[in-house]
Amino acid sequence: MTRSFLTLPLLVALVLSGCSGREEEEGPDNDNDGHSSIGDGGDDCDDSDPNIHPGAEDTPYDGIDSDCSGGSDNDLDGDGFDAVEAGGQDCDDTKAEVNPDGTDTPYDGIDGDCSGGSDYDADGDGFDAQAYGGDDCNDEDADANPDATEVWYDGIDQDCAGDNDNDQDGDGFAALSQGGTDCDDTEASAYPGAEGDVPYDGIDTDCNGLNDDDADGDGYASADHGGTDCDDTNRTISPGWPEQPGDEIDNDCDGEVDEPLSTDDVDQDGISEADGDCDDDNKDIYPGATEIWYDGIDQNCDHRSDFDADGDGYRSDQWGGRDCDDDDATLSPAATENEVNGTDDDCDGDIDEAPSTTDNDQDGFSELAGDCDDEDANRSPVAKRVWYDGRLERCNQITDYDQDGDGAESALYGGTDCDDDNDAASPFLLEDPTDQIDNDCDGEVDEGLSGDDLDGDGYSENDGDCNDSDKLIYPGATDTPYDGVDSDCGADSDFDADGDGYDSAAYGGDDCDDTTSAANPGAAEIYYNGIDNDCDGGFNDNDKDGDGVDAESAGGTDCDDDDPASAPGLLEVASDGADNDCDGEVDEGLSGDDLDNDGFSEDEGDCNDDDNTIYPGATDTPYDGVDSDCGADSDFDADADGYDNAAYGGDDCNDNKADINPGESEIFYNNVDEDCDGGANDDDQDGDGYASDTKGGSDCDDTNAGINPGATEIGLNGVDENCSPSVFD
Repeated sequence: MTRSFLTLPLLVALVLSGCSGREEEEGPDNDNDGHSSIGDGGDDCDDSDPNIHPGAEDTPYDGIDSDCSGGSDNDLDGDGFDAVEAGGQDCDDTKAEVNPDGTDTPYDGIDGDCSGGSDYDADGDGFDAQAYGGDDCNDEDADANPDATEVWYDGIDQDCAGDNDNDQDGDGFAALSQGGTDCDDTEASAYPGAEGDVPYDGIDTDCNGLNDDDADGDGYASADHGGTDCDDTNRTISPGWPEQPGDEIDNDCDGEVDEPLSTDDVDQDGISEADGDCDDDNKDIYPGATEIWYDGIDQNCDHRSDFDADGDGYRSDQWGGRDCDDDDATLSPAATENEVNGTDDDCDGDIDEAPSTTDNDQDGFSELAGDCDDEDANRSPVAKRVWYDGRLERCNQITDYDQDGDGAESALYGGTDCDDDNDAASPFLLEDPTDQIDNDCDGEVDEGLSGDDLDGDGYSENDGDCNDSDKLIYPGATDTPYDGVDSDCGADSDFDADGDGYDSAAYGGDDCDDTTSAANPGAAEIYYNGIDNDCDGGFNDNDKDGDGVDAESAGGTDCDDDDPASAPGLLEVASDGADNDCDGEVDEGLSGDDLDNDGFSEDEGDCNDDDNTIYPGATDTPYDGVDSDCGADSDFDADADGYDNAAYGGDDCNDNKADINPGESEIFYNNVDEDCDGGANDDDQDGDGYASDTKGGSDCDDTNAGINPGATEIGLNGVDENCSPSVFD
């Protein structure tokens, strides 16, 4: 056998040669983690720790680069910003797009730029947007937020209060300067229609535009406040009124009492004071002159409002009033809205809306119930009329200047009635030569009737012609109703077309149907004929007993429409022999079952156990005909004063106030109709047709109906019967 032997020097050389070659390629791995040190040409950033090497799991924010990636251990998402948790600025170190250089998208719930502000506050004003639960009304404008100061009339809601930017004082009326009607938008107590206007304080509280130094509204300021009105409590005493000889009053404020009216035409306008010139020092002012509206001057001497050009009783909204079109008398707050004409007929800002069922002014009437102005409690179908104030308080009132209702307006207000307190005096009447009254208003008293036919119509006064200066007026002529002219000289009302003795409700009367004499306040009601015979409002012609349920014979469910104690909804009375609840059974016992699950059975007082909205204690809605609370009281008597609302067939003129009803005693001189008599003059306590002289009238004793300017004086008895102290008694 042959053996080969390496010499020792050769073996050592081979060993040394092999070891030296591997050390130069990989380097040593001191921590035995499979990676040699970076310093030895490897990729282990810490060759003393086997947990640190490429591929190891890196725990962020511990200060150790476990995977030897070389990046910041405090920047997990690698966006170049250390996490807030590690003292950096990255508010979300899991999303590379979120960092101080990122773009923030509002309302996504992410703070994209790490600004720290609310993501729901886009304008950065410190208030979140209202759309996201905050109270910033404009999150695109940092100047608009609840802490901002409001700048009025710029169309921007800076303070986010949600109020009208044109209503600075918050009284519900926009400023005049912004197209509204508020004459002082810095004072909440001043607005159109406000009560309690104090004269002479320099504040136009009710925004009527009148001179605050003119308390009686006659167009002349008080003499005590720089004007010329010698009695600013009485609008019939002023420099613009003619003197009334015999009343011991300086009517025209010229410093003289009861002087004769001058027949001189001082201003050379063709008309003297005696002829009706209300300012004979100004040739542009006289009866018949062209009126210049809105200048506060009564050019034509009719003593009517200079701010109501169309004469509908409403002041123009351009002059502190509410009339949206003062050139058209058919458009005003009192007009009924036409739902199809595209016009705001009732001046409420809405066009063609249906009548409201809400009683906004709390006068007992809604629009649907006939209130012609539901923003004014002093205007309603039964409101008390105040004559000569230029307002039509009652909804069917056609003129404010015909107090005696004879069809002729007062001569003091541009009409032809020489005595508007007496319907026996009118241009449409014939003279009665025995009554000491100027019946025909021709300036003569008790003159004989003429036998001449002055107008050539075939009739003289002596033949019965009641107006012998108009050939269209004579006995037997065709009379056109409602034009205010007694064309046939019948001496009957021109507003009573059916001749039943009652004027049409549309013209200030109370006849609800002036086309048939079968319908008037004096007629007996005939039920189930569809006619409101007695004009009581006819709430339901099919409910004779007024229990709120129509008769079975008229398609209803009332089994006995003669007895209000029988109707569906009532509880059975076990011993009266009547079918009280109209269930077909008589005097059956009350059920203890709660059939409608409202918590009450018949035995517990449920008057309709088939309806779970009807039970004792339920909220009762007035005027719906349903006794929801089972109170067995009238559903048409909201104020519970025992009188049903006049709008629903009753006679309560204000169903919101229990102290106003036909059973109350009238309190005079307060402009409230406590006893609902409707026609009575609140300033005429004794009912003699003359208002008290303390209220601008001429009755010197308003507690005695036998004392008034129309009474006959009885001499030497110490009593001034005719209120003319110049007459020797």
